[in-house]
Amino acid sequence: MELFKEAVWLPVAYLFDPARRVFIGYLLMSGLIGLCLLYFVHGKSFAESWRELFAKRNWWSGSARTDYGLFFIGLCFKAVCIVPYLSVGSMLAYALSIQLTEWLGPRPDASSSLWVAFCYPVVLFLVKDFFVFVTHYYLHRNRYLWEFHKVHHSATAMNPFTLYRMHPVEILLQNLQGMAAFVLVTGLFFYFNNHLVARATIWGVNSFSFLFFMAGANLRHSSVPLSYPRWLEVVLMSPYQHQIHHSDEARFCHSNFGSRLAIWDYWCHTWVRSVDCPEKDLHFGLPGRGLHASNTIAGNLLSPFKGCVSIFRNSGCRKHRM
Repeated sequence: MELFKEAVWLPVAYLFDPARRVFIGYLLMSGLIGLCLLYFVHGKSFAESWRELFAKRNWWSGSARTDYGLFFIGLCFKAVCIVPYLSVGSMLAYALSIQLTEWLGPRPDASSSLWVAFCYPVVLFLVKDFFVFVTHYYLHRNRYLWEFHKVHHSATAMNPFTLYRMHPVEILLQNLQGMAAFVLVTGLFFYFNNHLVARATIWGVNSFSFLFFMAGANLRHSSVPLSYPRWLEVVLMSPYQHQIHHSDEARFCHSNFGSRLAIWDYWCHTWVRSVDCPEKDLHFGLPGRGLHASNTIAGNLLSPFKGCVSIFRNSGCRKHRM
C-alpha cells in the first residue's frame, strides 16, 4: 500500500525534484528559451510564439494524453519493481571494488577529494551517455526490442512528458543499463580512491546534468526547432536533432541515438545534421509498420507482445520453409 501511495505521489514529486528533467524550474527555463527562439530567430510575434509553445496538439491531443497515462503507469511500475532495489547498485559497486582488490592487489593511496570531485562526474557522465547510446542503438536494431521501443516513437505530437512515454519493459532495460554504468564507474572509483567518492553537484544534481537540463533539454521533446551550428552538433545532440530522431521517415528515425553527446553517432555513422531535415518536412510518428494495436494507453502496452509473437511466428515459418 505504501508503494502504491508513493507511485501516486511520484508524478507530482517529479515536478519539484531538481534531479528530474521535468522539474518545474527546467520546464520554465526551456519555455523561456523556446519563446525567445520563436520570437527573435523565427520572427514570430509574441502571441504566435506563445500559441506555438502551448498548442493544444502538443499538450492535450490524444497522443499527449497517452503520454500522461504511460508516464503515470511507468512511475507506478518503477515505484513497485525498481525503486526498492536501487540500493543494489551501491552494493554491487562495493563488491566490484572488492573483486578488483583480489585481482589487482591492495588499493593505491586515496586520491585528493578535489580530483575525485572533478573526475568522477566527468567519467560517470561519459560512460552513462555511451551506455545510453548503445542501448538505444539496439532498441532500434533488434527486431524484438524495437517492438517495445515503438511505444516511445508512437507519439505524433511531443511535449516534455513524451520523454517518459515508455513501455515498462523498456523502463526496466533503461534502468539496468543505467545501473550497469553506475556500478562500473563507481566500483572503479571506490577501488582507486579507497571508497572516498565525491562529486560536483548543483542542487544535489550532477553538475553536467544540471547544465544540460537548464540549457533547454525539455525542448528535445517539443515542436520548437532549436538546432546548433554544424561543428557543435558533431559533439552535442541538439534538440532538433532529437526531434529528427522522432521522424516518421525511417532514414531519420533510425539515426541520432545519442542522448547528450552526438560523438557516438558521428563515429558510428548514424549521425544526421539538423539541416538534413527541414522543419517543413518533419512529421512525428512511427515509420513503416506501426503498432500492432491502437495508439492508446492499452494499445501501447499490448502492441509489443503482439509484435514479438508475430516476429517469432514468421521466423518459425521461414525456418520451416527452408
